[in-house]
Amino acid sequence: MHRFSPLLLFAGLVLASPLSAQRDASAQADLQLDGVYGGTTAELRLHSTEIGQPAAMAFGAASVTQLSSRDALMLIKPHGATIFQGIIGPDGTFQVDVPLAVPAYPGVRFFAQGGVMHRDGFWVGSHRKALIGEAAGPSFHLEHATSLPGTVANRPTDDLATGDIDRDGDLDLILATAMGSQVLINQDGVFTDETDARLPGGKWIPAMTVAFGDVDLDGDQDLLAGGGIDLNGIPLDTYLWFNDGNGNFFHGIPLLTGMPTSSAAFGDLDGDGLLDLVLTHSHHYLHQVDHPSTILFNRTVGGQVSFVEDAVFAAASFNNATLTQEVILGDVDRDGDLDIYLAKTGNGGEVNRLFLNDGAGVFSDASSSNLPAINWGDGDKSSGCAFADVNGDGWLDIVVANGYLTIDPADSADLLINRGASDPGVFDDAPLNLPDAYDPFLPVRLGVETGDVDLDGDTDIILTPMEWFGPGPNGTVGIPTLYLNGGGAQGGTEGIFAKDWSFLPTTEPFMVHRASLFDADGDGDLDFYSCGFGSITGSPAGFQDHFFLNLIP
Repeated sequence: MHRFSPLLLFAGLVLASPLSAQRDASAQADLQLDGVYGGTTAELRLHSTEIGQPAAMAFGAASVTQLSSRDALMLIKPHGATIFQGIIGPDGTFQVDVPLAVPAYPGVRFFAQGGVMHRDGFWVGSHRKALIGEAAGPSFHLEHATSLPGTVANRPTDDLATGDIDRDGDLDLILATAMGSQVLINQDGVFTDETDARLPGGKWIPAMTVAFGDVDLDGDQDLLAGGGIDLNGIPLDTYLWFNDGNGNFFHGIPLLTGMPTSSAAFGDLDGDGLLDLVLTHSHHYLHQVDHPSTILFNRTVGGQVSFVEDAVFAAASFNNATLTQEVILGDVDRDGDLDIYLAKTGNGGEVNRLFLNDGAGVFSDASSSNLPAINWGDGDKSSGCAFADVNGDGWLDIVVANGYLTIDPADSADLLINRGASDPGVFDDAPLNLPDAYDPFLPVRLGVETGDVDLDGDTDIILTPMEWFGPGPNGTVGIPTLYLNGGGAQGGTEGIFAKDWSFLPTTEPFMVHRASLFDADGDGDLDFYSCGFGSITGSPAGFQDHFFLNLIP
């Protein structure tokens, strides 16, 4: 989250404070828009938990410049674009429909973003998005190994987070490893390891999960880092590190001690304008940890940051202790608050969980009523999940990464479609949209990333794998796999996916727990970073992170 001046906004300049594409739905200002095709209507939707607050969006051809101030964020200068103004409605949305002429500027790259006035009197900028007019072709990703420092090789990377930590207008990276977290500072798509200068104690802050959030409302990204276990099997503490405004982290406060943490998500759960936290506790695919998920409410007053655990949620019977791999936050029923979805796994499958928010941070279990019964009620073996509106109806759907070694694909569920206005927040399995079929090149899926990789206005899906035995090089398989959405440039039905066999063809198999789609070089399209966690064959290449630039023709 970034602060910016409302004077700049209404003068026709909107700050593009780019937020992480990962776990996007929990942002306090999240922009969604569809494709730019002549004869259609472009829908711009700005989602926020700041109900009733002023909002604005800009849409049009743009050039990107720099703002030479302390905030130094990216700008979008609309050329002839309209600035749309409104308020965030009770459903958490401000929507504008823009009629498009024929043709809608073939090949022109459009930029859009929005802002919401926080209740404390500053603007929260959404991430910046881009579209190509009359988009007609797929993306093409090319590995750009020279963009990464050599220090990212030869150690397993558990997780990553993207955020503009030094407020220079581009997205930087934090990498989480049991050997120590790393800070990679971005400059025009080239990353430099500045861990020793940016983190207290340098790289010796081991972590399994990392996440960004402005917990003290001072306009910069603070860092959650920790969790998991170290190389000796000892649980790692989870800390919050404060940003000094220039991308240097200091004064860490402990959030959890002596407990593995597998994932974390920031979001305003109780509607007070402060970012709360949801944490899950496990250690990867085959390690059982018996501890319920944790909600920490932000109770910061006068700049004094403090978090209080939600004892009711911790003790609730529905918050069971079965291995939970990932948490995501999103408003599935469009009532203006953030709901919780948990991806769970176990030896033979486990039921994933959906908790609905009453608006004040009190949650009820809607798993049995709102989620389909999967695998005869035993659930999936789910390691990752993501919220995304895959069919363009304005309602969040759920994409899940499942393993097919103990569960038949026909009994699994990789894509759950929200029924939307007819039955808000109720989901149906959609096996024909993202086929539940055994793929010998991707038998175990560990993570999910979603984003518009070909800039045609619909959401595509990348599944990240566990390396496994199969018909690939050296008898193993498993590389990140792209599923293109059938709408837009594909000329089919939005929400129907097909595997793109040409995606990342040169990468040998390796294990990927987490990855990220984000605009690294500022050209509007989504580049791709994948974390190398290892290889079952012991190949050193399995520990190599990979960075791919998106080169849309």
